[in-house]
This record gives sequence, C-alpha cells and structure tokens, in this order.
Amino acid sequence: MRKVVTGILALCMVSTMMAESVMAAPDTVKGDVNGDGVLNTKDIVLMKKYLLGEATDIDADGADMNGDQKINVADMIYLTGILTEAVQPPQDPAEPKDPEPENPKEPKDPAEQKDPEENKDKTDTAAISEMNKTAKDIYETAVRAQLYLSYLNPEQKVARFNVFNNEDSNELTDLMKQELELPDGTRWSIAISDCDVRGCICTSGGVTGAYPNEIPMSVNVDYDKILEANVQYYSNVNINWKDAYPEWVSADETIKDYVPKTTNELNSTAETLFTVIKTMQQEAETAGKPEIAPLNYTGITADEEIEKQYRDKIFALTNLSPQNTTFALSFSDGELVGCICTDSYGKVTGAYPNTVPQTMNIPYKFDNAKISGDISFDWKQTYPQYISDDPAQSSLPDYPEKTVAQYNDFAKTVFTNAQTIIQEKETLGETVPNGFYTEENELFANIGGAKGKYFIFVKNGMVIYCLASSGELTRSGAYPAGIPQNMDIPFDVLKEKMPPDADDFKPDWKIMFPDYVSATGTPDNLVSSVSFFNDAAKNIFTNVQTMLQEYEISGKEVPNGIYTSESELFRELASDEYEFSVKIESYEVRGAAAGCEKRSGAYPASVPQLLNVPFDNNLADIALRPDTDWFALYPDALMDFKTFSAEIVNAYTPNIRYLVRKSSVDSANANAKSVFTTAMVVAMECEAKGEVIDGIFNSSDISSDFVQSIKRDLPPRVGDWAVKVKNNEVVGACTTATYGYTGAYPNYVPKDCIVDYDGYKELCEENHKSDEWETVGFKLTP
Repeated sequence: MRKVVTGILALCMVSTMMAESVMAAPDTVKGDVNGDGVLNTKDIVLMKKYLLGEATDIDADGADMNGDQKINVADMIYLTGILTEAVQPPQDPAEPKDPEPENPKEPKDPAEQKDPEENKDKTDTAAISEMNKTAKDIYETAVRAQLYLSYLNPEQKVARFNVFNNEDSNELTDLMKQELELPDGTRWSIAISDCDVRGCICTSGGVTGAYPNEIPMSVNVDYDKILEANVQYYSNVNINWKDAYPEWVSADETIKDYVPKTTNELNSTAETLFTVIKTMQQEAETAGKPEIAPLNYTGITADEEIEKQYRDKIFALTNLSPQNTTFALSFSDGELVGCICTDSYGKVTGAYPNTVPQTMNIPYKFDNAKISGDISFDWKQTYPQYISDDPAQSSLPDYPEKTVAQYNDFAKTVFTNAQTIIQEKETLGETVPNGFYTEENELFANIGGAKGKYFIFVKNGMVIYCLASSGELTRSGAYPAGIPQNMDIPFDVLKEKMPPDADDFKPDWKIMFPDYVSATGTPDNLVSSVSFFNDAAKNIFTNVQTMLQEYEISGKEVPNGIYTSESELFRELASDEYEFSVKIESYEVRGAAAGCEKRSGAYPASVPQLLNVPFDNNLADIALRPDTDWFALYPDALMDFKTFSAEIVNAYTPNIRYLVRKSSVDSANANAKSVFTTAMVVAMECEAKGEVIDGIFNSSDISSDFVQSIKRDLPPRVGDWAVKVKNNEVVGACTTATYGYTGAYPNYVPKDCIVDYDGYKELCEENHKSDEWETVGFKLTP
C-alpha cells in the first residue's frame, strides 16, 4: 500500500512543481496543510509526509479537503487539483458556496437563472434525460476528436488538466464542432484530466445534463453553478448528485431518478461489466500485480462486497453510475465466468454471457449470477412467469438481430472452438465422424460463447466451415469465408445451399445468393483498422523469421528480395483477411507489410492510424526504415475527422478513452525504442573512434555531439527524449510525445500508467531496473 500511495504522491508532487502560490484568506483555508496562510508546494510536501507517517503536525482542518473528517490520498488529489487549477474541493452541503461572478464572455440567459425553491416543482424529467444523452454525445465526440489528434500529431502536448467550452477555439473543440449538430443556444463544457476526457456538462432551454455522471431526473441544477463549482461532479460517476446538491432535488417525490432500462440494455451493461472486469483480471495476472484487479473471489459476489478500490475503478472504467447500477458476479476458482445486473428499480435483469431473452422482465435476484455464466441454462423454462404480457414485447424474437459482421465473428468463434474439441478428441484416440453438426449436438453444444444458432461441417478431423445466426434468423454469418455485410441471407436458406461435401470453403456469395444483395450501396465488407494490419504485419514478420531460421539450419536457399503471400516458401501463412509481403536479407526479415486494396499496416515502421495506404508489395521495403515518414510519403491517404469518427462509432467500445491512452502510450513506447536503437548505433560508432560515452543525455543538450548525432538520425515526430549510457552501452531510454504521454524502452510504460516526463533522469534510472512504474508515476483510475 505504501508503494501505491508513494506513487500517487510522487505524480502529485511533479504535477504541481510549476504551480503558482495562492494566497490564503485569514481564516482556515482548504489546502493550507502547514497553516502558514499560503497554498503552495510546501503543503503538498507536508501532506505527503503525513500520509506516509513521516509527519504528524499538520492543520487538520486545512488538510481535510473533501470534508469527510478523514485525511487520505483523496485529499491529496484535491489539493493537487487546486494548485494546477484542475478541480476544486467539494463544498460542505451545509455551507453552499456563493456563485462566482458570471463570465462576461457567456452572458447568462435569465431563463436559465434558477432559484432552488422556485424550481423544485418545475423539474422537466424528460428534458433532463434527453440533455444527459446530449452530454454523452458531446463527450464521445470529444474523445474521438482527441484520439484523432493523438494520431495526427504524436508530438502534440496539452495540459494534463483543462476545461474547454463551446466558445473556445482550438484543435480539439474545432474538430468537435465539425461533427456536433446541437440546437442553437446549447452550451457545453468538457473536463480533461491526465490527458483524458473525463466528463461533459451541457445546457439548453434552462435544463442541464451531464455525462458520465448523469444528472438524476429529480435534480434540476444550474449549469453555471456546476461549471464554476467543481468539474468532479459531472466527470466522476462515484459522486452522488442528490447528496451534493440537496437544494436542487425536486419536492415531487414521485419523480423517478432515471429512465428504466430494458432487458437488452441491461444485457449490454452486463457484457460491458464482464468485459472490463475480465480485462482487469488478465492485465493484473500478466503484470503480476493482483492488487490492481478483483482477483481470488469465489462463488457469487455482489458489487457492494467488492473492495471499494476495485468497485470505484469498475464504475469509472465502464462509465456506469453506482446510483443506477447494481450487479453481481459469478467466479469459479477466481476466474470471472458470469455477470448479472439491474438498474435502480430492480424490476428487470440483464446477464452475460448467458443473456436474458428480450421477451422477459425478470426481477433482479442475487442468486441468478451463477446462471449468468452457463449458456446452457434456459431462462424461459425456469422463469415462465416473467415472460412479458405486453404483446409488443412478447412478439419479439428472444434475441435481437446482429450485424453480418457480428455473425461472421460468431461463426469464427464457433469454428475455432469446434476445431479445438476435435483436436482434444484425437489426442484421446477418438475421432469425430464426418458430417454436419449444430448447437443441439452434445459434442458442440454451448461453444459459441453466446446464444445463437450455428451449423458446422466436419471432414477428416477438420472443421471445413461454420454458419451462424440468431434472433429471427433473417441474417447470417460464416467462416472462414465471411458473408459480405451488404447481404442479408436467412439462416435456413444459407444451410440449404451449402455443399454436402467439400474439402475447402471458397463460396462466391453474390453468385450463390443474388436475391439477397442489398441495393443500398453499402460496401461488401468493413475494412479492418490500420492497427489490425500493423499487428498482422508484425505477426508475419515474426513467423517468417522463425521459418527462415529453420530453412537456414536445413540448408534451404532463400535469396534476398521481397516475398509475398503467394510465394511458395511462405504460402502457409496466407490469410483470407489480407495480403502480405516481406523483405528478406541474409536470412533476416527486414520489413513486413499486410493489408488490402484500401488499407495496410507494416512492421517495424508501423503505418499511422489515420492513413489509408493501399497495399503494395513494396511496402515491406519502406517498413524496414525506422525513420519512415508515412505522412510525407502518402499525404493523400490521410483520413479526415468525420471519416475517422464514423469508423470509431462503428467499432465503438464501452470505454473509448482506453483507446486514447493505449494509442498514446504505445506510440510513446515505440518512440522510446527508436531512440534506444538509434542511440545504440551512435554509441557503437563512438566506441569505434575511441570515445567513451557515459551518463544521461537528453534531447535538449545542444552542446553534446552524441545527442546531435542521435537527433540527426531520428524521425521528426519523436518529441523530447533521454537516454542513459554506461561505457558506450545504452541501457535505457524514455520519451514524451503523444499528448504529453511518456514512454520507455526496454521496460515499456504500461498503458494504464501516467508518468511525468519531467523526471526523465529518474525514468532512465528506473526503466532498466524494475517494472514498478508507480515509483515515478501512478496507476490511473480511468
């Protein structure tokens, strides 16, 4: 625990080094920890010592930032926020703060000026709910815009803490305005913390909404009051609006706080919870740090039984409100296997992976968590009394229709799991007879990971193809040859036309099913992301290198040159999802590329996420150069923001902020690797000349020939950097580029760790010693 606290405090210290002193009022002032009447970094230092048990003499009233009668890390974070103009401490509800003077740039509409007593009976519940949705749209647009900018300008740096509103004009807000279509007079503000978009608040017609911490429909707050008081209220889902602003709660006790959720919505919520918690577990196990995730639970665990640090992190990662979400988890030997959830009313249940039919309204029951992980369990058979009496709901299919792309993925999952089962049988000396199999067959039952129909053809111990569908079975998917997304082929029609015997599966769907081609002009298939093709190129690079080693040992000749997916030597690596090429010199892979006619990826010089570079075999030659400037080579391939945003929406994840951090930290780590390898080459050249290089060098050392030689060979987008060298051996490098994120090599910075580059000397010391990054940064609660 001491390490974690030390890490948080370390970052708080670094982030306030440049803060100006703030004169305190004569009375006790929040944040004046040492009681000297001045707010500055001395208060941070004393607070740190107190929390670590190294000091006891503090002004308790000044140190208790949030008024909870406790002094802990939360108070430290609030204090840090004040000194960086990030946040203001929560006010004591008993002593509400007087409104700040109005911003002359934004004259307040008299209709929006509310008196609490007058407005208690005038709460427009529907309008508040809609305004929360508007806030969500603005928030998600801001996140997509930030992600776009992080890809476009890797060296761009922004303040870790900032607040932007609709009147501001900068790169971020200008992109947002390109996409947002809001009613005239709509005002909004977004809060950024640690380079992440944390929250949005907006108002129109005197009604205020927020996201992710949605405002309950029974609370009619004033936009300007929230904006001026504390950005934490609309960006932190763990803060309760009603507790924070009781004076704005409606006097009408019949008003509900939230719109009731449907079974489908709750199934999606359960899937989000399941995915996030599962990811937390996997990352904790990979990092060997069980303290960062809910591990070692057994049986059924309710959300209130989960330790607070994990529970708060789960709600923050999912953008779900604790006031409107209750969930329970099912664990088996510490592994998460199922999740159920409900809203604040508890009348409807959602579950994952054993999703609840949308024709049912099952009241929330804690024990049902154990059922959520067993997809063989039949909800309707066990709870027939909860099948809806509403004709509109009961007439729906049990499960909603999915997209063709989703069905193709479903078919791929079934295909892979079925092949695994066959291989396990063969290991035991058993064989699986040739023929067709469905979800009703005992051998292949419940292998899809979700409810649905599937049709498998097996021949000679191999799965040849798989078809999949669900809902009303009016749309299907297939694998390994996926169905084009502009074709809605009914599942039964699809099965009837499949060949009764085949050794491979290469159908021409449009010729086989011409009557089911859409006339909307939709492209045949969604194009995979640049990231997907970069990863594919990396895998090709690795696999070809392995094969080359085997060829060299066996004496097989492999001439230098570029080889493609059609080359006999590497044909076994061919894929239906992309073409590839590799550049080979002296049995070494120098570069690899993978892609399609619209988009490509490469390795080791990856293609930037915003470039749609058509695949060409010669890309493998370009990819081998670490200084490749793809933007300069392919200026016409740049995606505009609207195109990029549309693609992100189509592939939207529950917490898109994770993409921003992942892309930014990954980019910074990659830059650090470039610095490391370039410095290594320069250091070797120096050694050959008899020069001894030793110490820590950074990019601002203009007098150093060693530094200037490195800068000469680095691509322009690397940003600031530092390296540590011991007797001409480079042992560590760090860099800061994408939106102020820091990366390092060879010990990469984890994607959930924010490290301040200003301590580069310490980074260079740490990044080759240990992976305990919280010594120089801290683990974010996203």
